[in-house]
Amino acid sequence: MINLSKKNVIILGTCLFITIYSFITVNTITSFASKSNPSFTKSYSGLVNIDGKTYYYSKKTGKKLTGYRVIDGKKYYFSTTSGAMLSGIRSVTINGEKHTYYFLKNGDVFKSGLKEIGDKKYYFSKTTGKMLTGLRKVNDNTSYYFLSDGKVFKGGLKEIGDKKYYFSKTTGKMLTGLRKVNDNTSYYFLSDGKVFKGGLKEIGDKKYYFSKTTGKMLTGLRKVNDNTSYYFLSDGKVFKGGLKEIGDKKYYFSKTTGKMLTGFRTVNNKKYYFHRDGHALKDQLATINNQLYLFEKDGSIAKGAKTVNNSKYYFDLDTGAAISGLKKRNDKLYYYDKVTYKAIVGFKTINNDTYYFHNKYNYALTGLQSFGDKLYYFKEDNCKMLKNDTITYANIEFTFNNAGISIKQSVSKEFEKDARTKLIFNGLKKLGAPYGTSDGEFRCNTFVDYCYKTVNIDTLQNLTSSRQAKYLLRNNKDIPFEKLKPGDLIFYNSENCDSVESKGSCGRVEIINNIRLHVHHVGIYIGKGKMLDSTQTVSEGFGRVKVTDFNPDTTSKTYYPILYANILD
Repeated sequence: MINLSKKNVIILGTCLFITIYSFITVNTITSFASKSNPSFTKSYSGLVNIDGKTYYYSKKTGKKLTGYRVIDGKKYYFSTTSGAMLSGIRSVTINGEKHTYYFLKNGDVFKSGLKEIGDKKYYFSKTTGKMLTGLRKVNDNTSYYFLSDGKVFKGGLKEIGDKKYYFSKTTGKMLTGLRKVNDNTSYYFLSDGKVFKGGLKEIGDKKYYFSKTTGKMLTGLRKVNDNTSYYFLSDGKVFKGGLKEIGDKKYYFSKTTGKMLTGFRTVNNKKYYFHRDGHALKDQLATINNQLYLFEKDGSIAKGAKTVNNSKYYFDLDTGAAISGLKKRNDKLYYYDKVTYKAIVGFKTINNDTYYFHNKYNYALTGLQSFGDKLYYFKEDNCKMLKNDTITYANIEFTFNNAGISIKQSVSKEFEKDARTKLIFNGLKKLGAPYGTSDGEFRCNTFVDYCYKTVNIDTLQNLTSSRQAKYLLRNNKDIPFEKLKPGDLIFYNSENCDSVESKGSCGRVEIINNIRLHVHHVGIYIGKGKMLDSTQTVSEGFGRVKVTDFNPDTTSKTYYPILYANILD
């Protein structure tokens, strides 16, 4: 038997207690917290893993805690029913404010930005782990817009503040470049996602134009700077097709660059002039580079003879520029003023030669002509006025002074007894006599009756021209044009007489020998395409006895020769 002292017994007991306590502690507590002897009531403190689940116990009361907890700077969430630590996306309320986090399985929250959960993306703060909303750049090349529930917006166009952005309808990624947001609207989104509002934008090898206020892609005619305009088609691309009608105006665009061009342009063999604002001039006269041009209603440059506001012009057949000076066309000579370019009428002296231009048709007259009671002669070959010379016309000798006026007329000796020559000679003495019924005045029918009576022929008897024609036709005095000689009569139908215009019909109309007569005028043929008559035509201000041009080939359907008659032979 071993004898132990009292001191040794105390030491031995103490060692035994320590050994037993250490054994119990090592085998029953976790690495997170301490626990008392199993033979006593269990007590936990802090994070405790029990059966694979983590719980959190108050260090003061030992009570299991639930909900959102921050432990040693890390965030956790514990089930409000079981108290077990939960992971995944959770929303918590902190100081009355809702926060959403993604709680990791090993504790704390996700703080790495973009997180794909299921088939959805979310974004979490890299500092607090809080789920963030709004526009977020997740890497150098990718941005998303996160909605209030944290999910990615996939609705296309999105207005954020006062700016617009566009997001993929499948992935939600913020997209850049040209985007059609609906049937009628497109935008160009810059690399930062914002809408381009700078006007002209070159995308690839194509140009587009965007509103400087809204950023919308615009179409139609657009001025991109002081000197350049384009026409943007419905798809936004630049028109490069040349001639383009916009509204009621024509424009021209380069076929290579699409730029709106100005100046002269030839399109489909038609020449146009595009004003500095781009539109083609049309239906107007315009002076360009000191040259006058006329533009037709379709905008093309007019060429040839044209009448504008009752004035006549002639435009070069190659250049379209109005010509000035003398111009011969269709065997007629014209003169165009060197300042106004208008075809002139009346007398005109050019290089010491005098011409007379028809007061209605503007061409230079030839042959025997009368103005008032004066008689002139213009050469057949060049239209120049004859001066200081004598000619024989209709068997009558005419002498002209240095002003071109006939100062002496006499019947050639061998024709002094010729009735045709004498009635013409006597008629010329009445040049300038007014048209009318008073003494010293003549109407067309009374004038021819007067002339014939001077050679003792009283057949016409002052009948109206219509009755004269009917009388001669019934008495077979009509002749074909080919047999017409100086002194014979020419009768004219006038379809639009006063009676027709006022009443719709005229009593002078009658058909005789299959010839429909509607005669209102008569004159005396004097040869070489001339006629002596008294006309009420007021081309010189009033009607008078005069020498006029006779055209048997007139195309007029309202006033034309219908009957030729010979009562001299």
